[in-house]
Amino acid sequence: MAGFRGRLRKGRWHIALGLVVLVALGLRLYGLNWDEGHLFHPDERWILLVVDELALPPDLATFLSPDSPLNPHFFAYGSLPLYLLKGAAHLLSRWRKDFADFYQFYLVGRALSALFDTGTVLLVYWLGKTLYERRVGLLAATFVAFTVLHIQLSHFYAVDTLLAFFVVLAMALAVGVMRSGSLRWGAALGAGIGLALATKISALPLFLTALVAWMVRSPTFNVQRLKRGLGRGVVGMALTTVVAGLVFLLGEPYALIDWLGFLKGILKESWMVQGLLDAPYTLQYVGTPAYLYPIQQAILWSMGPPLGLVAFGGFAFTLIAALRQLRGIIVFQLRLRRGGSIPQGQHRPREILLLSWALPYFLITGGLQVKYLRYMLPLTPFLCLMGAHLLILLLDWARRKMERGKWKGERRQVLPVYLSTCLLVYFILLSTILYSLAFLHIYTQRHPWLQASGWIYRNVPRGTSVAIEHWEHPLPVRMAVDGRIRSRDEYDRHILELYEEDDAQKLDGLIQDLMACDYIILASNRLYGSIPRVPERYPLTSRYYQLLLGEKLGFRLVYFAAVYPRLLGVTLVDDTFRDPPLPVPALLADYRPSPLSFNLGRADESFTVYDHPKPLIFRKEQPLSEAELRQLFEGALAGEERGE
Repeated sequence: MAGFRGRLRKGRWHIALGLVVLVALGLRLYGLNWDEGHLFHPDERWILLVVDELALPPDLATFLSPDSPLNPHFFAYGSLPLYLLKGAAHLLSRWRKDFADFYQFYLVGRALSALFDTGTVLLVYWLGKTLYERRVGLLAATFVAFTVLHIQLSHFYAVDTLLAFFVVLAMALAVGVMRSGSLRWGAALGAGIGLALATKISALPLFLTALVAWMVRSPTFNVQRLKRGLGRGVVGMALTTVVAGLVFLLGEPYALIDWLGFLKGILKESWMVQGLLDAPYTLQYVGTPAYLYPIQQAILWSMGPPLGLVAFGGFAFTLIAALRQLRGIIVFQLRLRRGGSIPQGQHRPREILLLSWALPYFLITGGLQVKYLRYMLPLTPFLCLMGAHLLILLLDWARRKMERGKWKGERRQVLPVYLSTCLLVYFILLSTILYSLAFLHIYTQRHPWLQASGWIYRNVPRGTSVAIEHWEHPLPVRMAVDGRIRSRDEYDRHILELYEEDDAQKLDGLIQDLMACDYIILASNRLYGSIPRVPERYPLTSRYYQLLLGEKLGFRLVYFAAVYPRLLGVTLVDDTFRDPPLPVPALLADYRPSPLSFNLGRADESFTVYDHPKPLIFRKEQPLSEAELRQLFEGALAGEERGE
């Protein structure tokens, strides 16, 4: 009977996990065609272009040449995701031929992204169950399943979800090494690290995880075992490293064959994220504080405030626990050297193992000049795990307190503490679920760029002069409107090269464009959210955005498309005019997307610009003469910002 009850309880856990996994997959597959095939994510679009050009070489000599058609000549990301997509699309094309077409196999990539991220949910459950207990594993898996950043990035094929999966897989294999000390586990760990590196080179800190796993291996770690097994640990670490290198080369062979191109690509990306490469798309991070900015953005947007606060609280708690473990190890070492005895208590340095990845990765990534939210994805599953562990510890503490109070006749005093703790856990879980459902509202709406394009085609006559910005997705996009295919070529387009250095020639060109154009189209806040952050470099262009958004150039905002996370009449608004501070156009000043709207301030551009940007369309209402325009810009080139 007891065995039957045990199997029944175990079956319930499996059912609960199955439900979490199914819901996670559904959340990630929902709205997968969110851009209707227009490929609005530039990284995803570039990956698809590279994959489309890949082909098998005719012979071994060609394969071993840097000029091989299998060489992507693109090393910002690893080659494994490129080959994986190419292979999956080829296999699926046997069932449905159009999956091999460039404008169709993006769906294959997005489905792969969703599947890998769902796999991360499963791995997090296994980690939590193995390192702690089933409750921790299930709660952590649920948190990952409903984390908005995971859901959003699963809708793009840009390697982030694959990297997170392989990182968590490597950690799971490191746990196997720590528990068993088996060389088989060590070889598997090397394979996991190699797959992660072939996805993105930023997985390099996993070698530290492998080193820690071999140092503290065995089910009941103590210093005696550590000292006696040092030789086997060296052999194991060497095996892990060799296997990792071999698997990496299998997944990214041209890192060796085309080593010069690989090195150039890696150095370029390294310079970019450190701010050493002057790239327009990195200006948005000027002045953002190291570490605090990614934490703030993760709490506000990636995870939501309740889960985000608990996750980073769990991170801090895990760090404290790891420091205590290190202190114990040091004390034991000192006793051993002095000839004293060593307690035979069990020491599972699980916190040290988790932090061997989480801490160095965060210290490296959080300190970079460029802080895209997606860079935090390989850390998010571990934050969810640490947060879940902290909550379960709080629940157990409250339960023990209540049990002690019951025996002492103080149940009335301690019951509120227990109930409050339970309510806290349920509140965090429920708020995370609701936030994820609110975010899915974005995928129930037509993409803002498609909405704006439709408005342009219906309201702006053919041949009209319109101004658009460079380094931005050009609007309107080619699309069917009222049964006819329409194209931006129908309009006289002027491209405003606003990232170019401010000088007198740029001012002359800008004034001529303002006089010639009847409409100005801002596809997103990509430029006006970055250029005014450096007014000392762009005094003229910063003045331009102040004047345009303040509607003082003779143009008035006549249309915008805004899509926000929304649920049950509650909307979470990202403010594109707060940081840097800019005037709010009149049409937007009193806009409320729902009766109850919360302005959460600035959202990282990479969080909004792909699937829910806010395009603005300005129409000329009062033509200004060249003299009037020059007067408005007077003193701008000398840096005399008056903040009109």
